[in-house]
Amino acid sequence: MYKRLLARGAVRPGQVDVWLNAWAAADAVAIGCPLGDTWDRVRDVLCANPKDRAHDIAQYLSHATVAAEIGRARSAGG
Repeated sequence: MYKRLLARGAVRPGQVDVWLNAWAAADAVAIGCPLGDTWDRVRDVLCANPKDRAHDIAQYLSHATVAAEIGRARSAGG
């Protein structure tokens, strides 16, 4: 049951062609970012999320680059 809690390090899923890694410096969950130095085929996008909403998904999704990448993936059927 506790295996899921073990740290295994950053691993890009093999079935993903290019990983979009949106992160914010104020987001405590994003510790260890950016990932481009350790993963292949990663596009790091630094988002300037406010400290009081650092991990808020709405902040990430409203970032212009993140939204554009999601739109492109949806248009391509991904």
